[in-house]
Amino acid sequence: MNMNAKHILPIVIIASLFFIVSTRTETEDENVIVRLAKGAIKGRSRTSANGSIYYSFQDIPYAAPPIGKNRFQVPKSPEAWEGILDATDNTKACIGAIPDNNTSLNINQTEDCLYLNVYTPVNPDNISSLPVFIFIHGGAFITGYGGYYIYGPKHIMDHNIVVVTLNYRLGVFGFLATSDGVIPGNLGLKDQHFAMKWVQENIHIFGGDPNKVTIGGQSAGAISSSYHMISKKSGGLFRNVILQSGAAINTIGFQENPDKYAFKLGNILNNSLDVMDSKNLLALLMNTTTDEILAAAAQISFDGNVDYVVLKELIWCPIIESSNLPDAYISEPMYDNLQNGEFKNVSILIGFTDEEALSFLPGVPLEEIAQLFDSDPSLMVNDKLHLDAHNRSIVGNEIWKLYTENTPFARDLGALVRFASDSLITRGVIRHADITSRYVPTYLYQYSYGGDRQKKKFPDTGNVGHSYEMVYIWDVTGFPDVTEFDNVMRQRTLKLWTNFIKYQNPTPEDDSLLQHMIWPKLEPDTSIYLNINNTFSFGSNPRKYNEVKNIFDEYITSPLATY
Repeated sequence: MNMNAKHILPIVIIASLFFIVSTRTETEDENVIVRLAKGAIKGRSRTSANGSIYYSFQDIPYAAPPIGKNRFQVPKSPEAWEGILDATDNTKACIGAIPDNNTSLNINQTEDCLYLNVYTPVNPDNISSLPVFIFIHGGAFITGYGGYYIYGPKHIMDHNIVVVTLNYRLGVFGFLATSDGVIPGNLGLKDQHFAMKWVQENIHIFGGDPNKVTIGGQSAGAISSSYHMISKKSGGLFRNVILQSGAAINTIGFQENPDKYAFKLGNILNNSLDVMDSKNLLALLMNTTTDEILAAAAQISFDGNVDYVVLKELIWCPIIESSNLPDAYISEPMYDNLQNGEFKNVSILIGFTDEEALSFLPGVPLEEIAQLFDSDPSLMVNDKLHLDAHNRSIVGNEIWKLYTENTPFARDLGALVRFASDSLITRGVIRHADITSRYVPTYLYQYSYGGDRQKKKFPDTGNVGHSYEMVYIWDVTGFPDVTEFDNVMRQRTLKLWTNFIKYQNPTPEDDSLLQHMIWPKLEPDTSIYLNINNTFSFGSNPRKYNEVKNIFDEYITSPLATY
């Protein structure tokens, strides 16, 4: 029944999608000096897609290097520096950021990686008050970085907002934890939170308005943004949230057993560490090299029972911390928080692509997974839903019948792909939107436009995989040239996103570019969504959401963290 872990494709493939081997070249036009409280930085001017000048400040330290005594500790303020810091390029990323250490990007992967980037369409010498977008990169909490070569802002700069991207600690260094707080949990989230506080203190210098901040992200970045929306520590830091293909209630964005895996890693490093003593573990980690920690982490795989869709369960990701810990960032079950309205009063733009699982499928033994599900549908139910064996079997069989219509997965792999998309990403995203619409303005979308490059691979499935919409927002180094209509879709997407950032509404007025479409707020229990394709249209009950919800809600009970 258990599948070999090497056959289950990790979600990190998404990060590698954007690490394409060419490196952008651009002529430096003008250096710009900005003085922050900690010291002066030198940025540079760049050219937007429409030929306008914008200003780029990269690798700005927002926290002290998490090395030495700061390793495995909450972020702290950086020291002041002498002279003028060169902030004209990205040179640092967190450990694990770049798959296979792609040297063509000339990026140093290091534990000293807590840096952010600010892009502004106005000269910092001029006083402005522009809306701000803080974007948090994806990569399954184990890879990815916020640099210019992946998240180039030249298209967004033409929409007159300030953009901030950032690095945060990944994998073991960002999410290994012990439940007693000796090794604090959620360090990667706390890094992001620290960067958001930096924005509040400094963004006015770059022409941004700290009262008009939107946070957002894709995949793990969306899951992170959803956590920030829920955390009691993040009040006053933002007014909008954009969640692209991820939510805090996705099962892949939550780890239930931090002690188990932390001490498993410790015992690989030193097999005499068989007593679960957090202080001993921390002392061991503080005196172990980066490479040794990474090698030990590579030997650990998830050994619980998961839904076997297309990837092994993520280990190094956010946890629920004890509310007794002073630095606890997430201390209650996320699903219950949402249900009870215990989250920030913010506007939300949230959605998914029309077939998320397509991005994870290369190399996945779909036929083997189909046979597993056909023989035991209870395997389709994640452990984190906390169902007993009897109810798990009932729910699994009902879900199996819903997706297969009694034709086994083995004879309809498209049905398996659809289930995989929903189980990994879509179900949790739609449920998140459904719940939040009861409390705050919420706009739900499905992104179905993939251009000529996205061909249908399975019958009766969508053709836009996880993260594929990102190229219509960001300038990705080395990505193939887009078609004329791709550019139209890019401008439509950017108009919706930046309208939301500016006005808390993606369609505040009639606009011919948007085909005169007005996107209404999601009403509770309606599941009305905007389908973003060659044309705009509205649909209801995406991905059999209502049917799945009826099955789940009959059996799952609180306390509940995921969905």
